[in-house]
Amino acid sequence: MVLCFLSRGYLRSTNCLREIRAALEKGKPLVLVHEADPDKGGGTLAELRSECPEELRAAIFDAGWPMAVWHRIEAFQHVSLKVIAEALLLKTPKYASEEALPLCIPGEIRADGLAFPKPVVLWASTLNAGARELADDLAAAVTGSRAVTDATPSVLSSLPASNSEGDEATHMLLYLNKSTWAGKGAEALAEQVRAARRARLPIVMAHENDAVRNGCIFGHFFEVTPRDLIADGLYHDLAVGCHADPHRQVSIALLAQALGATKQTAQSRVRRVTALARTTQPRGSSSKTEPSSGDDLAEACEESAAPHAQMSQIV
Repeated sequence: MVLCFLSRGYLRSTNCLREIRAALEKGKPLVLVHEADPDKGGGTLAELRSECPEELRAAIFDAGWPMAVWHRIEAFQHVSLKVIAEALLLKTPKYASEEALPLCIPGEIRADGLAFPKPVVLWASTLNAGARELADDLAAAVTGSRAVTDATPSVLSSLPASNSEGDEATHMLLYLNKSTWAGKGAEALAEQVRAARRARLPIVMAHENDAVRNGCIFGHFFEVTPRDLIADGLYHDLAVGCHADPHRQVSIALLAQALGATKQTAQSRVRRVTALARTTQPRGSSSKTEPSSGDDLAEACEESAAPHAQMSQIV
């Protein structure tokens, strides 16, 4: 297998093209690693494709080779490394008959390994397109007491009262993509952010990078965000980067951590599930915590009994 690290100029290099042509002629499989950061010599796939000689474009970009986007944040690098390792292993005799491998890296961050120790209610404003969808994805991925609301928090007394009903928000989600500060609702959203900052309601920011979801570079927001919000330090706190699959789940996990989620051990999961099992929820209860099943309890007990058992491949 030949790994091709795609960056600007790679497909214009005589020596690099010689290597790729030799690999294709000998029937060697490729795995493509896409450098997307312009500051590190990266570019969009369209830009990199345009640099490739026309006679090689289909063989490199349209042949269905495994591709991993390379990131500089360790949690996302783990995902990229698993894509590369899986592509390599699937070409070995031992795994040639498999279609996919359940790989893991010790210490990697996973949304299903996190839990909220305290109740979290996330406000996703109806003026912030895409925020509700991301908030719902996050609530579905992480255990613990959590809810999503579009009701304006009562602590924001300067804003018009909301007609929506819901629990009182503990945090605001600000979802940033190319359309966030554009359109008729932009100023109203800005006023909500101002009110949240005045009321010291924690704001967690998510920066969309996926082009399909209208993602853009972060520098764009310094051009379109109301100047008073920039001057007031809105972007002093880091936004969590939201990337396309297979990195999406890491983005959700990092957002959950920003909201206070912590890693749950097998023992803590046993205690949590056991406590839920002993609690009888009245029919029609409004609790946001999902009831546990017998299978959940059995699974948790199995994890506690064998905390060091290796259930998947280790990279």
